[in-house]
Amino acid sequence: MKITNRQALILLELEGSEFDIGVWRPDIAKELGTASTTIYDNLIKLRKKKLIERYETTDGKKGRNRIYWYATDLGNKAIRVIKNGLNITNSII
Repeated sequence: MKITNRQALILLELEGSEFDIGVWRPDIAKELGTASTTIYDNLIKLRKKKLIERYETTDGKKGRNRIYWYATDLGNKAIRVIKNGLNITNSII
């Protein structure tokens, strides 16, 4: 399964996340310096690949629920592969 560099960066942002401890999309966009809509498009692609999942929270207020994203077990395996690849690349340079 192939993922883009941006998707790899998103996965790295989700490292350590799990259900009920996810990351909000605007926080990912701010951290990566990328438009929130671009992040959303890539989150959907990662979800279709079963690397991430989402959950919604409501705080009892009116308006839309907040949607948080977290890495699945498969996503966490992908994160380890990405980090291992980064370590190999950094040791070569």
